[in-house]
Amino acid sequence: MKSKFFTNYASVIRAVYLHEGCTVNEALKYSGLAPNTFYKTKEDLVGDGLIEEKEVQDGRIKKKKLYLTDKGKMVAQALLCLTDVLEKLGEVMTEA
Repeated sequence: MKSKFFTNYASVIRAVYLHEGCTVNEALKYSGLAPNTFYKTKEDLVGDGLIEEKEVQDGRIKKKKLYLTDKGKMVAQALLCLTDVLEKLGEVMTEA
């Protein structure tokens, strides 16, 4: 479940973490962001060393696939832990 807490950066990191090795277009879809926002955010994350792009040959077509770096994986795991806590907190607040 995508939390309203997520920033654009967290949305892209989460998409790549959950779909490691996805294409750029797939990550765009998974992130739920507008294309311009996604591409700017992705470039920032690549520049910060959290995501890396690898070009792969698929028949005659070259595709860019996205992977998290070790640093990016640590950030993604922390984000998922945080969102789990936020969701549980929301359930408790709803029950009260």
